[in-house]
Amino acid sequence: MQLRDYQFDLLDRTRRSLASHRRTLMVCPTGGGKTVMFCYMAQRAVARGGRVVILVHRDELIDQVAGTLHRFNVPCTFVAPGRKYRHNIPVVVASVFALKNRLDVVHSPTLVIVDEAHHATAKSSWGRVLNTWAASKVVGVTATPQRLSGEGLNELFDDMVVGPTTADLIEAGHLSSYEYFCPSEVDLSGVGFAMGDFNKHDLDTMMNKPGITGSAVEHYRKLADGKRAVIFCVSLKHCAAVRDQYLAAGYRAEIIDGTMDKLARRSLVQRFASGGLDQLVSCDVVSEGFDLPAIEVVQMLRPTASTSLCLQQWGRGLRTFAGKTHAIILDHVGNCRRHMFPDSDREWTLEGKKRKKKDAEAKIAIRLCPVCFRALPGGTPVCGCGHRFAPQPREVEQKQGELVKVSAQMKLALQAQRKQEQSSAKTYEDLVALGQSRGYRFPREWAQKILASRKTRTRSRTTTSWHH
Repeated sequence: MQLRDYQFDLLDRTRRSLASHRRTLMVCPTGGGKTVMFCYMAQRAVARGGRVVILVHRDELIDQVAGTLHRFNVPCTFVAPGRKYRHNIPVVVASVFALKNRLDVVHSPTLVIVDEAHHATAKSSWGRVLNTWAASKVVGVTATPQRLSGEGLNELFDDMVVGPTTADLIEAGHLSSYEYFCPSEVDLSGVGFAMGDFNKHDLDTMMNKPGITGSAVEHYRKLADGKRAVIFCVSLKHCAAVRDQYLAAGYRAEIIDGTMDKLARRSLVQRFASGGLDQLVSCDVVSEGFDLPAIEVVQMLRPTASTSLCLQQWGRGLRTFAGKTHAIILDHVGNCRRHMFPDSDREWTLEGKKRKKKDAEAKIAIRLCPVCFRALPGGTPVCGCGHRFAPQPREVEQKQGELVKVSAQMKLALQAQRKQEQSSAKTYEDLVALGQSRGYRFPREWAQKILASRKTRTRSRTTTSWHH
């Protein structure tokens, strides 16, 4: 297999990082060929007499990694349910959840590669494996080095090497360009994310009871008819409703979910890739580590506060494919309000975001028993009088509205507006309010980071001025 120049450059910087650090995190955008790169690393390690363990967390990823290793002429064995482990093979592709209980049967590797490394924390199954092999070099690989929980990846990694941006790869033709459609009430041409447009309570309400703008089927028919689409939903119940709507409209749609037998999932993917299906409807199964360039449309019916998840979902449509001119992203829930666009500039860090303890005076969620009228903490399943609360389903409401196409000028205007908003927020309180209006999960930590960055730039300018 032939690697591209940017992949060799990223691999070389990762190699140099490992010369002085034991554990390095390599960041490559979704669609940037991270599986190809770490399989090449495995090939080179084996050629030097090393042993390699590649950690994955989903069965589909085991097959994907094994297939890529085969293309590099690298034999591998497995530690995973239903698969045979052979001691004499130097490359092991392992389910992290199976391996943590079989560490005694696997030879200590010289190199551990952690796929989708943003899942790895010290107290998790990944941490248990890596801490057992404390002498091994470790390379974590991810497109999104950020955890929604706020935990830092510096628990397990000492250094981070960042590859090219999504914008770089689109410009070079390595990723597909895209057209973006979002709800028309998001004013991208002018004030965009003005302070008064969105507030924390509005965003909380939207996350707790998602509102979908416009008909999924009607917008697909109007904007992407005949193109293969992956559709992200809130729940399996929501998946079923969306699938039924597509079937009623004459399309060939199927649900793909984590409870399915792996052979059934594989069959669905093959049917989709060959043109036998028009839509794959999913909650999370095709969000991460799912490599199918045939996807031409990403339809987002699920709002998310996770930038990582949003990038993973967008990335499903950005692979290049013969005959594919561009991807189409139908964002019915306005995820661009919180996460901008697939090729927007982002700063990554290994540092986590510490959760603040809630104010003593903060409002506490309660529920009232309809039988004895006792006030209970929110989420209590059974009252002391014996009354059992019915579970609250996560319902999805469809709202009237149209999706509008986001032009390059609109994107530039929005980015400029956001930079101006940030520059105008001079104090910590101003920055916290801005972070809240944008729906950031940790607005206080974000504000502290911005202020620290400003102080660093000020010191740098002062030092440069003094030397000159």
